[in-house]
Amino acid sequence: MFTALILDEESSAKLRARFAKEMAGGKAFCHHVTLAMGERLELVTGEPVSVRATHFGKVAGRVCAVKVDGITRKDEKAPHVTLATFWSAKPKESNAIEEWKELGAPIELTGTVQICN
Repeated sequence: MFTALILDEESSAKLRARFAKEMAGGKAFCHHVTLAMGERLELVTGEPVSVRATHFGKVAGRVCAVKVDGITRKDEKAPHVTLATFWSAKPKESNAIEEWKELGAPIELTGTVQICN
C-alpha cells in the first residue's frame, strides 16, 4: 500500500509530449507522485490537487523523472513523477536522482490523492 498523487490523463499527456525525446526507447510511466510507502497519510483523497513540474533529472541509461513543487513526501525525498525507465530499471530508481536541471518554464499538473495497493 502507498499514498500517491495520481495524475489525471491530461497531465500525463503533457509530460509524454514534453519529454518524448528523453523517454524514447524506455517504458513510459508519467502516472503518479509517491507521497508515502506502506501507510495512509492524513490527506483529503479524491479532491483535485495542483502541482508544478519544475526540474528534470535522470540516472543515465536507467530512469528519468520530473521533480514537482506543491506537495511533499513523508520521507522528505524529492517529490517527483517517474517519466520512464530503461532496460531492467524500476521506477523507484528515480529516488536516486541527485542532479535536477531546472525546466525553462514549469509544467502545471493536476491529480488526486489516492491510497493505492
